[in-house]
Amino acid sequence: ESPNARRKRNYQQSEADRWLKQAQHDLESAYNDMHSSTSQFAYDWVCYKCYRV
Repeated sequence: ESPNARRKRNYQQSEADRWLKQAQHDLESAYNDMHSSTSQFAYDWVCYKCYRV
């Protein structure tokens, strides 16, 4: 395998990891918004966060 191919694969893996981590945070945030007793429920905001996931 060439160094360029290895570098590209490593970049793609790190991007995939970054996207997955962001999706997990978005989903956790939407869950917290739905189950928060201190804030007003914002259905449209939760839907948007879930759509991003």
